[in-house]
Amino acid sequence: DRSLDIANQQMLGWLEDKIAFGRVMGADGQVERVRGTGLTVATYAHNVSRNLDPHLHRHNLVLNALERTGRRGRTVGALDAQLLYTYARPAGFVGQRLLRQELTKSVGVRWTRTLLQGGRTVDATVGTAEIQGLNDRRMLQAFSTRHVEVQEQLAAMGYTTAAAGALAAQRTRQAKDEPENEVAMEELEQRWRATAAGFGLGEATSAEVNGRPAELRPAIEADITRAFDQMQSESGLTQAASTFNERDVVMALCETPPDEIEDTPADL
Repeated sequence: DRSLDIANQQMLGWLEDKIAFGRVMGADGQVERVRGTGLTVATYAHNVSRNLDPHLHRHNLVLNALERTGRRGRTVGALDAQLLYTYARPAGFVGQRLLRQELTKSVGVRWTRTLLQGGRTVDATVGTAEIQGLNDRRMLQAFSTRHVEVQEQLAAMGYTTAAAGALAAQRTRQAKDEPENEVAMEELEQRWRATAAGFGLGEATSAEVNGRPAELRPAIEADITRAFDQMQSESGLTQAASTFNERDVVMALCETPPDEIEDTPADL
C-alpha cells in the first residue's frame, strides 16, 4: 500500500504540472489558457476488483475547479478538461513505472515484459510489466477474471479498438455488492491462497521472488542513448504510426529504460 501511495502521489505531481490550467478572457476578448495554483484530488483506495480478485489500485477524482490569476485578479474557475483527457493515459504509464521502482526498493522484486505461456514467451500488455517468477499467463488469468471477461466480450464483438474495450467492460460489469453481501477479507485471502497453491505457489515461492530491497541506480548517458536509439528503430515510436508527440515519447521512456534505473517524473 505504501509503495502504491508514494507512486500515486508522484504521478499526481507530474500530472498537475501538465494539466493545472484554466481558461480566462483576455484583454482582447480572446480566451487565454492560464496556469492555476494546483489540482484538488480525492484519492480512494481499493484492493479488490468487481469480481473479488486481488486488485490493489487507487482512484483519483480530480475536482473540475482551480484557482487561477487573470485580468480580474485571482478567481476560481473550471479546469481545462481537454488537458486532463490528453494526459490521462501518459499519467498511467508514469504511475506504473514509479510503482515498479518503489516495489523494487521496498520488496526487492524484479520485472519482465514477457509472459510464459505453454513453453513460449509472449509480450505483456503495453504500459505494464510482470514480476519475474510470477509471469505465468495462466496463473495471471486465474487472478484476473475481470480482464478475461472483457477479452471474451471483445472477441465476441469482433473489435479491438479502445472504444470497443470500454464498451466490452461496460457490458460485462457486475453491480457492486451491497454491504450485507460483502465477502470478508479473510475469506477472500483464503480463496486466493487456494488458487495460488493450485499453481504451485507458496511461502517458498515468495522467498524466491522477493530479494532484498534494492538500491536503484541513476541513469547514465549510455542508458539515454539506448532508449532513444530504440525509439527511433523499426520497432520504436513509428512502428504503428507515422507521427508522434511529447506524450508518446514519455510513454516510451516509461517502458524502454531498464527498471533498475531510478528516475523521477522530472527526469522523464
